[in-house]
Amino acid sequence: DAALARDVEFHAALLADARVDLIAFNCTAASMVTGPAAINRRIEAATGIGSVTTIEAVLESLSATAMKRVALLTPYLPEVVAAEVAFLAERGVRVDASAGLPCAGPVEQGCIEPQRWLALARALRDAPVDGLLISCAGIQVADVLADIEAAFGRPVVASNQALLWACLRRLGIAERPRGFGALLEGAFDGS
Repeated sequence: DAALARDVEFHAALLADARVDLIAFNCTAASMVTGPAAINRRIEAATGIGSVTTIEAVLESLSATAMKRVALLTPYLPEVVAAEVAFLAERGVRVDASAGLPCAGPVEQGCIEPQRWLALARALRDAPVDGLLISCAGIQVADVLADIEAAFGRPVVASNQALLWACLRRLGIAERPRGFGALLEGAFDGS
């Protein structure tokens, strides 16, 4: 995962040529392992443009939704799950339940059918937690995110949803897409 940040300056410079207002580094695990502050410093130094990482967007989303105890759903290998659990714990978020489909790489992660995530979320719905964190920017979950939230009965934060939410907020864009969970629809924007 850390390898994704190895050439971040080069890739950010390609985006800077498009005169964007914000650069999003979209990999939950790589931004966690490398550190969001380090990635943001490197991107800004290379481009002069501010950035946001997936893991910091996830943390902001967890705070906005008042999640202190979460169920964690991932496609990560056990060592990545352990690193994320420790990372979250250091920031005051406790993982009290988890499930997943461990995958060796991003292609395998991206090939998991969305309905599998819905079934796993349903299996976690009785966990005594504040909400569900679906961690990984490379999985197909957008089409079932509203269904997952309805089945889980509490707030749900997913990596891509959180990153888009954070980008919209940073850019001052008030419009919110529907059908991708309460967070992205703006239910927690006043927090």
